[in-house]
Amino acid sequence: MPSTRLVPARIEDTHLFLRWRNDTNTRKAFGYSKLIVDADNATWMTVRLSAKSEKLLVIETEDGQAQRHFVNQVGFVRLVIKKDETQIEISIGKNWRGKGIATEALKLVCQNYGKACILSAMVKTYNYSGLWAFDKAGFHEDGEHSVNGVDFIRMVYP
Repeated sequence: MPSTRLVPARIEDTHLFLRWRNDTNTRKAFGYSKLIVDADNATWMTVRLSAKSEKLLVIETEDGQAQRHFVNQVGFVRLVIKKDETQIEISIGKNWRGKGIATEALKLVCQNYGKACILSAMVKTYNYSGLWAFDKAGFHEDGEHSVNGVDFIRMVYP
């Protein structure tokens, strides 16, 4: 498994987020029914990057060289920060799934943000790989919820 790090997203990453957000599995996991157009994504990015209550992070992995050069931008983490809790959304690009990257990225989120508050995520009940990644990163199930007829499992850390 390649080494993983999280770096703050920049407006220059808008094209990456558009690709990741329009991925069929990501749209299904987050409940997007339609493809997101470039202009809407650019607005979404601008709002998120300027919001004090949110952080957008790009997940990067090493290129495999000995000098630990991070070049592969493989997905994103979105944090929605509230007073006592930070909500997490994560997506890994389709070519990088199944390599343990989501688990490693979630562990980094826990190290960097999990000391001050509870971390949580609403994961659809049929998103087995998502539930598995959160579980492997140290999250635990905190009940089932239904939102607009969609069933979720709330995962929390610690």
